[in-house]
Amino acid sequence: MRAWAVVATALAGVAATGACATNTPLSQPGGSLGDRAERVDRVVVVQLIIVFRADIRAADPAFLAAVSKDIGTPLAYLRPISGGAHLLSATLPPTSVNDLVRRLQNRPDVMDVQPDVTVRRQ
Repeated sequence: MRAWAVVATALAGVAATGACATNTPLSQPGGSLGDRAERVDRVVVVQLIIVFRADIRAADPAFLAAVSKDIGTPLAYLRPISGGAHLLSATLPPTSVNDLVRRLQNRPDVMDVQPDVTVRRQ
């Protein structure tokens, strides 16, 4: 019984300090917990709902690589969603989300793009 309490306490400590926030080992330069938490705060993973032209194969790795290069941000294909849209993700600084949406909207092969946000009724 005591072993479970020790494990639970250790896991709670790891969660509280954010020690699992990145893949950088603490032994590497800049690997202190404070530095790692700071790096994590500098980027966000944003999911985007994108409707491409009908002739575009959005899941094609070559197409995604070309779009990523053109907009300067790596995109990852997640899955198709209803209405002919696709869910993609990008990791970028929080202040760059609107800029990324504008860059995608300016592409001729993109019909619509919106950040995927949760809407709650109040």
